Amino acid sequence: MREQGTLRLCEWVSLTGIGERCGIAGRMAAVEQYLKGRMAAAASPEEAAVLEQLHALWSKRLWHQLTGVLVDALARKGLLSKQIELYHACISDFANKLNAVEFAKMVKIIAANECASPEDALAFIAPHLEPKSVIMGNPEARVLLLSEASQLRLLNQEPLVARSLTDQARSLVSASADMANEIQAAYYAALASYHKQVGTAAEFYHNALMFLAYSDVPDMPRDLRVQWAFDLAVAALVGKEIFSFGELLLHQVVRDMQDTGHAWLVQLLKALETGDLDKFNRICDESSAKMGAQPALVANADFLRQKVTIMALLNLAFERITERRISFAEIATRCRLPTSEVEFLLMRAMSLKLITGIIDGVESYVTVSHIVPRVIDRTQSADMAQRLDLWCKSVSKTLEFMEGETADLFA
Repeated sequence: MREQGTLRLCEWVSLTGIGERCGIAGRMAAVEQYLKGRMAAAASPEEAAVLEQLHALWSKRLWHQLTGVLVDALARKGLLSKQIELYHACISDFANKLNAVEFAKMVKIIAANECASPEDALAFIAPHLEPKSVIMGNPEARVLLLSEASQLRLLNQEPLVARSLTDQARSLVSASADMANEIQAAYYAALASYHKQVGTAAEFYHNALMFLAYSDVPDMPRDLRVQWAFDLAVAALVGKEIFSFGELLLHQVVRDMQDTGHAWLVQLLKALETGDLDKFNRICDESSAKMGAQPALVANADFLRQKVTIMALLNLAFERITERRISFAEIATRCRLPTSEVEFLLMRAMSLKLITGIIDGVESYVTVSHIVPRVIDRTQSADMAQRLDLWCKSVSKTLEFMEGETADLFA
């Protein structure tokens, strides 16, 4: 009878929810006690004020306001001490009440502030990527933490694991039509970091540009902007499929780099963009020591010379867009090549789909029908407008001639 009575009592407690309410009350009391203890032992008046504010918002269940204060306080280094302890004793208790993306930011910030190694940070983040985690129900929050975990795996020299994490994030990004800019920026930063580590320059270049496109660049620390610009410039120079530098040269981060010791890289990019072989050679001579300090540039020295030669060809074709037939002799002069090597240069450019046209090896000329689209600056735009105006006048004269010679046909 006693066992039956005990069983019925347990069933009654379970049905009425008293046990759950007692558990909630106990956790609330623990959070209350913890916050008051932290306020009393605060290391500074500023920390005490923040903890008091957190306590007040928590007491009133103002979760939205509490989220904002928490993210701001955690992000300010040195303001809140013992952040991991604060998380386990306090934040984790009401994590399901918070905005999932903001909660993911808290996890990311705490890991960055208090974890001494990538392994420690991964251990702290890992539970939040489990299926039952609050974060896993929100695609944006998942992308944010998957991207952060990928960056940590790279720091831990685990590129294959890092790539698997960005692959998971990619499926979420692709499935969303309106993912926030900061989430997209975190995703592309992780992808760019992966390609930088494995040495795939073209992929790094494209993903780094996407990262900057989704980032608030003016708010980025200047030294970080310069680092991105430097890495992008080197990737643009050595990337096997990169033959357009206008977009990068017009970017703010590259303008920032002009006032640093890396200004020679900007000048080198400009020389390639215009296919100016004399300028290219002069910069290489003047900055030989700096170029020699960059293994990627040393390893691709021959390719760089090929690239600037191809860019000289593209610029010649661009300038002659209204007169599509170009002789081998003109190309040889412009590209500083023997005439015997011009046909190989043209075939190389065509194989890269940079130009299309017809090569006449017997008569030694090429007729260009298409040039790969590229970003141009104001000077090039003005020049193109002038040539377009000349073309329009030529078309008008041809029309007048045709009308005059075939008046009977249109009478």
